[in-house]
Amino acid sequence: MNPGEKQYLKDVMETQQITVGGQTLSETVRIGTVVRARPGPVVDGPEYIRLQVDDEDTFLWNAPLDDYDPDTVDDEPANESRWAAE
Repeated sequence: MNPGEKQYLKDVMETQQITVGGQTLSETVRIGTVVRARPGPVVDGPEYIRLQVDDEDTFLWNAPLDDYDPDTVDDEPANESRWAAE
């Protein structure tokens, strides 16, 4: 990646349910994103993968970048030890 470049890898989705008048309604909403990026161009640095959830919690991928697979990695940090709180 070039300095300052960012690639969106995945939208993190969650199904939320609400019960109204005995009827349960479900909706899947976007709660975060996973991006692969490289700082720059003013200050360069190594590439990283970041999980941003609910505009508050941020986690960095604490493993080789090639180990991240958006189809198989759990995007719940409590279930995936390779996510480290930032």
